[in-house]
Amino acid sequence: MIRKEIARALRAGQSALSLHTNPPERETMPSDVIIECGWGRLLPAQTWRDPALLATALLQERPGQRDIAFYVEKPQVVVASAPQQLFLDPSDAFRLQLASYRTRRAARRGFTLRRLRTRADVAAINALYRARRMVPVDPLRVWRERASRGITYALAEDRDSGEVIGVAMGLDHVEAFADVHNGASLWALAVAPQATHPGIGEALVRYLAEHYQARGRAWMDVSVMHDNEQAIALYEKLGFQRIPAFAVKRCNAINEPLFTGGHAALEGLNPMRG
Repeated sequence: MIRKEIARALRAGQSALSLHTNPPERETMPSDVIIECGWGRLLPAQTWRDPALLATALLQERPGQRDIAFYVEKPQVVVASAPQQLFLDPSDAFRLQLASYRTRRAARRGFTLRRLRTRADVAAINALYRARRMVPVDPLRVWRERASRGITYALAEDRDSGEVIGVAMGLDHVEAFADVHNGASLWALAVAPQATHPGIGEALVRYLAEHYQARGRAWMDVSVMHDNEQAIALYEKLGFQRIPAFAVKRCNAINEPLFTGGHAALEGLNPMRG
């Protein structure tokens, strides 16, 4: 059993590292991609050839937003370009291999899952994010991109009240930046503090996993704070495996505890915040 687990971990690590070890394939992707996510910008680092340019792009973060450079091959080089303004995010990355993922039709008691449909949904997402002390989204931008194949917002809705009690954002890497490795990722997962139904977070993760599995994607990644044991336990339960992938962010008031040593201030917050 131990040998099998080690083998799986090695395969996951090799798959993640292949993002940086096949330059000819990288040339088929667009360069210097920036994806607007509503709460900030995601910069897939495998599309950036120059670490200094990636650092410069991160320094252009808008006030009240949070930008993330993910899959950074040499984070120390990017941070060195602006060491007083950038930092290596203390998160771990996990990957769910969708080829081996098995759906589970567990009975959901009290809530249903669906896609974003109305402007009221966008307002509900922001109310939920604010309740969890997360960065709210730009309502106009999210509404304008509601039909995008690149970004998918999945919602959990209370059957009785119709209230939105959970949300997660999925990113299709193929649609967003022609990813040669056929991946996807999960971001900005949050469950309403007042929600009493069990399994909302798990249901949202499964919803997006099945969504991308149906599209034929190879895997779905997630980034989670390294000491968020509850979130890590959920992802490992669902079959996610740790991979060597790094994120770099700009220092700002939102993520200050992450680079000043006041990490305890983040206890109880959503794993996708920061």
